[in-house]
Amino acid sequence: MNRLISGLITSIIVLLIANVAHSKDDYWMAEKLRKSGKYESALIHYKKFIGTSNETKKVLTSYSKTLELSKALGKNKDIPAILSSLERMDKTEFDLRDKEKLAFIYQRYGWEDKTIPILNEILLTEGSNNFSDVKSMVRAAKRLFKIYKDDKEKSRMIYETLNQQFWKNAYTVKDLYDFAILEINYGFEKNGLGHLRYIVEEYPMEDVSKKAFFILAEKAQASKDYDAAINYYSTYIERYSSNTFFVQKAYQRLVDCYLLIGEKNLSKDIMKQVVDFINGTLDYRSPLNLAMDLKFKNMDKLAETTFTVGYYRAKNIINDKPGTYDALKAYLEIQRAAHALGKNEIVEQAAIATLRDFNKLEGNDKLNENVKFIKSQAYLWLARVYKEH
Repeated sequence: MNRLISGLITSIIVLLIANVAHSKDDYWMAEKLRKSGKYESALIHYKKFIGTSNETKKVLTSYSKTLELSKALGKNKDIPAILSSLERMDKTEFDLRDKEKLAFIYQRYGWEDKTIPILNEILLTEGSNNFSDVKSMVRAAKRLFKIYKDDKEKSRMIYETLNQQFWKNAYTVKDLYDFAILEINYGFEKNGLGHLRYIVEEYPMEDVSKKAFFILAEKAQASKDYDAAINYYSTYIERYSSNTFFVQKAYQRLVDCYLLIGEKNLSKDIMKQVVDFINGTLDYRSPLNLAMDLKFKNMDKLAETTFTVGYYRAKNIINDKPGTYDALKAYLEIQRAAHALGKNEIVEQAAIATLRDFNKLEGNDKLNENVKFIKSQAYLWLARVYKEH
């Protein structure tokens, strides 16, 4: 009798292991078929996996893919039944990321009345040491803000709940930055700017601090608080001098602020610093972009000098990498800047070279669309030049 029972148990275990292995095979087969465009066959394997597996995350993904494929195949009548099956799924092992994904699925397929309670549940999370949970909370709040975009009272309640719960969970500086951006974008700008100021003061060398500085400067400039904007831009230049692209932008915005408060001589002095800074870099885009900005500000002499630096650097790229995508991009930037400075002969030469020398790149599928776009721009630049003459 004991041998019989032992044999039955062994057989059951073997069957269970086989079923689990077969279930996993269904999932990977479904993925393979979906990626190869065999949607009907992929659907069959996703459904088999849903019916036999207890792997929560993969089952949830399979429901999502089943809905996507059903829609793609025009089987919209099947969607309510799939959603009902999903609703009956055992959710006891769901973490916040799973709940967030479930809410997204419901919302995407029109079940907003079931979406909102899940998002609210996520928003009420507290005491979590999992850094990913607070990210789910911020994303859930963002979805709720969008749902209630025309309801100020609801938006206020969502914000108050998030503002209470956020601090009760583990979070990173990046999470705090994302929270601040959410505040700024959805009607709570004063608080958001306060959080950005905290970030730049307490975490000055974090990547998000660089972004926070620039946002604070732009907001100050937009509100005509030019003294604050000048302080932010100046500090950015001093603190993050290696970040060439944004330092250039900060310099240019600094000049704008000085011009707006009537300090024309000072703005010209700073612009000379910008030129020296940009001319000390190695790329060609920065001086070409700066030359256009200088021309716009009627600083023609500085514009000419800066354009020359960028032009010869771009030509070096073209000569060092003939017939390459890098050379093609350099020609595009030359055309833009040269036209802004009225150098139509250079525009014409660069456009003709673009159309003449880069046909062979079109064989590369990855670059094909970009190459076509750049060549279409060359035609437009030529048309402008010929029209102006």
